[in-house]
Amino acid sequence: MDKTELVYKMAKMGGYYFLNRPRRFGKSLLVSTIEAYFSGKKDLFDGLAIADLEKDWIQYPVLRMDLSGKSYDSPEVLQQVFDDSLSRWEKLFGIDNQYTVPGIRFGQVIESAFEKTGKRVVILIDEYDKPIVDNLTNEEMADNFRRQLQGFYSVMKAKDGFIQFGFLAGVTKIGKLSVFSGLNNLKDISMDARYADICGIGEKDLRKYFSKSVEELAEANELTIEDCYVRLAKMYDGYHFCENSEGVYNPFSILNTFDSLRFKDYWVETGTPSFLVEVMKRTDYDKVTGIYTLGFPNLEVKHGFLTFLLNYYTSARGSGNLLIRQMSNDLLTGQPKDFMKRMEAFFAKQNYQIQGDAEKDFQYAMSIILQLLSDSLSIRTESATSEGRIDILAEAPRFVYIIEIKINDTAEAALRQIEEKAYARQFADDPRELFKVGVRFSTANRCIDDWKVME
Repeated sequence: MDKTELVYKMAKMGGYYFLNRPRRFGKSLLVSTIEAYFSGKKDLFDGLAIADLEKDWIQYPVLRMDLSGKSYDSPEVLQQVFDDSLSRWEKLFGIDNQYTVPGIRFGQVIESAFEKTGKRVVILIDEYDKPIVDNLTNEEMADNFRRQLQGFYSVMKAKDGFIQFGFLAGVTKIGKLSVFSGLNNLKDISMDARYADICGIGEKDLRKYFSKSVEELAEANELTIEDCYVRLAKMYDGYHFCENSEGVYNPFSILNTFDSLRFKDYWVETGTPSFLVEVMKRTDYDKVTGIYTLGFPNLEVKHGFLTFLLNYYTSARGSGNLLIRQMSNDLLTGQPKDFMKRMEAFFAKQNYQIQGDAEKDFQYAMSIILQLLSDSLSIRTESATSEGRIDILAEAPRFVYIIEIKINDTAEAALRQIEEKAYARQFADDPRELFKVGVRFSTANRCIDDWKVME
C-alpha cells in the first residue's frame, strides 16, 4: 500500500508531529518509511507516489530512538535505553561525551549533527510512551518515567533551530500534554481526517492490493468473494480515527488471516487490555455517562476483550468451545432451561471472585458469558424501562429473555419483580417468544443455587 504521499505532505510542511495508534498497526513501518525518505534513499521509493513528488532527495542526519522491546520495571531501564541511543549517535558523529545527563547529551548530539553535516536534524521516536504505559497502575513509577521523558523531549524545543522535522508515535495520548509540555508546536494528527488511514488498511486498500489474497481466503473457507469481504469487515474493520471517516482494518490481523487462511483473533493474542480492565473493576462495566456510547470496533476485539474480562470474574480460562456452542444453541433455539442448567454447572466449578458489589459482579460475569455466546444475540445489562431496570436482557432472532438476578434471595422473588415492574410490557407486540428467568446467586457457596423459568 502506498502511503508515501502523506509522508511527503508532512515533510514539506515541516515541524513536529505526534501520532497514536493501537499496537500492531504499522507505526514502526511508518517511522521506517520516514527515516528512509529523510535519509535520501531514493531507490527504495521507485514506483511510489513520493518518487514523482520529490525532486531533491536531500540527505538529512536522522536520529531514531525506539522505546519498545523493553520492560520498564525500574527507572534504570529507561536510562539504559537513553544511553544506548546516545552512545550510538555520539559514535556516528564523533562526539567525545563528557556528560551523564541524557538531556544534555541529546542536545549536544543535535548540535553536532547539524554542524558536521550542514543539515538540520530529523528526530524520530517510536513508542514514546512505553515506559509510562507499562506502569499505569504504578503511579509513582509512572511519574518517575514521565519526568525523565519530559526532560529528554523538552530538548527538542530548546534546539528547535537545529531541527528539520520531528515525529513521535505511541499507543496512547496518556501523559501527552505533560510529557510534551515544552513542545508547544507539536501537531497531533491522531484524529486528523487527512491522516486517518496513514496506518492500517482501508476498504479501498483491501480491494485494490489484496484481491488475490481475498480470493484464496474465500476458497479456503468455502465463501463467495463478497461474503469473504463481509466477514473480514466484521472481524477486523471498524477502527475510526476521525469522525465520519472510512473504517480502517487492523493490518496485523488481516495479514495473519491471509497467511493462515483462517479467521482467528490474532491481534488480541499479542497483548491484553489489563489496565482498562483494572479501571473497569474499580467502576462499572456498563457505566453510562450520557456523553459517549462505547462499543467494540469489530468482533475480534469484542471476543478478546470479553474473554479477558471474564477471567477477572471467574477462573474460566479455557472453558471450552463446546460449552460455548451448546449454550449459544440453547438460547437461539428457545431452550432457556437447558441454558440455565449449563450456566449453573459452569459457576459451580469456577472459583468465582466476589468483589465489592456481589450482584453487580455476578451480573457482569453472566452478561459477558452471554455476549461471548453468539453474534446473533443482543445483550444489554441494566436495560431501562418505565418501571425500573432489567438486570440482563437477551434478544435472539426468535426469542427474548428477561433475566432478573437476586443475591441470597429466591428465584421466585426475581420472577415476581419481573411481573411487578412489568418488564415484559415493551415486548407486548413483539412476535418473538418471551421467557422470564429468575436467578438466585448465593454468596455463601458462590454459585447459582436456584433458578426458575416462566414463559
